[in-house]
Amino acid sequence: MRKAAVPILIFLVATTFVVFRREVLRDIWLRLNEVPLDSSSMMDGMLTLEDLDALGQLKGADFDAAWAKAMIAHHEGAITMANDVLADGKNSEILALANAVISGQTAEIEILKPLAG
Repeated sequence: MRKAAVPILIFLVATTFVVFRREVLRDIWLRLNEVPLDSSSMMDGMLTLEDLDALGQLKGADFDAAWAKAMIAHHEGAITMANDVLADGKNSEILALANAVISGQTAEIEILKPLAG
């Protein structure tokens, strides 16, 4: 692994933790309000609880590669959603954010590809 990739990987893991924590809080709220949880309403690329359990069983390089692959799929889902916004959105601030999501997530995918093996 390139030395420069390690700090980037740490940043990506930290960012993912923040996003994952938000998803956990959403799930808790849904359960408290008796909203059934299933993956049909999740954006493409979201890990299911089973996926997270499987990821949690991995260690070292196997974990790193699986995590990078999962993040690529997650980022691709975000890009799909941002493209939907560009197709249907009208608010200039939202459109600018969608463009930023596309460029940022695309750049991160390029960083993640070699890490995914």
